[in-house]
Amino acid sequence: MNLSELARRMGGELVGPDAEAGAFALDSRDVRPGSVFVAIKGERVDGLAFAAQALKDGACAVIAEA
Repeated sequence: MNLSELARRMGGELVGPDAEAGAFALDSRDVRPGSVFVAIKGERVDGLAFAAQALKDGACAVIAEA
């Protein structure tokens, strides 16, 4: 599925270029090239703090709450 379609279905907004979404990763250590990192804010850790590293590791997108 393309990121633009994913954003549309989630009621979100795609910021940046469209790409084909591969696997999803909830843990930044599991990010592989082409995966989508889902940054979840937990009680102890905010996944958004790992977004930059996920992108460096090859994530094609980050899903985060605005």
